[in-house]
Amino acid sequence: MPASLLIPYAVVDAEHQALIEILNPALQAIQSARNPEAHILYPFLESLREGLRQHFAYEEQEMAKLEYPDLAQHKVHHAKCVMRLDEICDAVTTGEKKPDKHLLDELYDMIIDDIIRADSGFKSFLHAQNICVHS
Repeated sequence: MPASLLIPYAVVDAEHQALIEILNPALQAIQSARNPEAHILYPFLESLREGLRQHFAYEEQEMAKLEYPDLAQHKVHHAKCVMRLDEICDAVTTGEKKPDKHLLDELYDMIIDDIIRADSGFKSFLHAQNICVHS
């Protein structure tokens, strides 16, 4: 992940990277199949769903511990992300969305949007408080 996307809060940054890395083997699975079917994405979607929920819980816990003033708004953003991922998973299951690169781009964009838009406030807060957690 580019340094510009780092928070810097080591566990949060590592979790962001892990979420992105779930999509890489999913892309390989799609590209290696002649006519990819939805079921090949199910394990990746479930990993992403679980990883996202765990990440959001940890991030919110750390924000609460640090008394991040925009935590309530951040929780709303997280809930919307979970809802969006659930909608995408349902659309794949019902066949409304194809298991293709466009779908993975949508998932990638969702993660990057969380890192760039939502977490930028937390990043600014950490810098203002002179907080940097490397390990």
